[in-house]
Parts: sequence; C-alpha cells; structure tokens
Amino acid sequence: MSLTINIYYTGENGNARKFAEEMVEKGVVDRVRAEKGNKKYEYFFPMEDKETVLLIDRWENQEALDEHHKSPMMKEIADLRDKYHLHMRVEQFVEKNKNFKKSIDRQLLPTYITEGNTETEGTEQSGELLAEKANGGEWLEGHRFRSNPSDSDITSWTDSLK
Repeated sequence: MSLTINIYYTGENGNARKFAEEMVEKGVVDRVRAEKGNKKYEYFFPMEDKETVLLIDRWENQEALDEHHKSPMMKEIADLRDKYHLHMRVEQFVEKNKNFKKSIDRQLLPTYITEGNTETEGTEQSGELLAEKANGGEWLEGHRFRSNPSDSDITSWTDSLK
C-alpha cells in the first residue's frame, strides 16, 4: 500500500513559489527524497493560479510517512511555510492492491479544516481518527469545495450545519 499526498500551498505575492524555490535551494527536497520509503517529492505550478504550488508527495507506506513526520525536517519545512505566510490544503490517496491483481483502488480520504490550514489523518481508519480528534459528535455529509474556497464559502457551509 502506498500513500500519495497532494499539498496545495497558497500565499500572496509569489510566496508559494519562493517557498518551493527555497526548499530546493536549502536541500530540503533532496533530503526528503533520500528518506527511506519516499517514492516522489515534486513541486508543480498551476497555470491558472500563480499564488499556489502543488506538492505531490508519495510514500511506500504509512510507517515511512510517520517516520518522515517525526524527522527534524518537519520543523524546517514548517518554519519556511510560516516565513512565507502560506496556507495549506491536503488531499491523501491510498493505493491498495486488491486480490494481488495489478488493479489499483484509489480513494480520497477525508480532510478537515483547522485554523486556516487543512490536515488529513490516517488510512482506512481516517473516519475513526477524525471522530477521535473531534471528540465524537454527529457526522454529517461532507462538502467538496473548489480549489481555493473563500472564507465566505466555508462560513456559509459551516453555518448551514448548525
């Protein structure tokens, strides 16, 4: 089972691109790529959105990703993200080989919004992990937002849940 994480970094005044460039210049990208279990760590620049950078980050398994998250590089990455005042949106995909066939089942795991950033948790137990983080509660149908939803879009949707 491999994991693919898409992280959309969004900022202002070209800061998302500056962040990606500094990640490369400081050697952070090469160090992540050299970590055990990393299969891909690559930045892309959407043509329609000059203020967003997409990172595609792929790992052999959850254990490799967990080790990466424990590494000192995470603080370095977070410090750079803060330096450039970036917001994140995260999507996580799990690739499973069913019945030892070559077909791949891809599923998008839920994401949740916290303090202007988006985080994704877990693999198959993602709903349970989210319930634990939310301390229970009634689970309602989710909502899919466009690439960069406005604060009013999010507020309107969350207000509709009350």
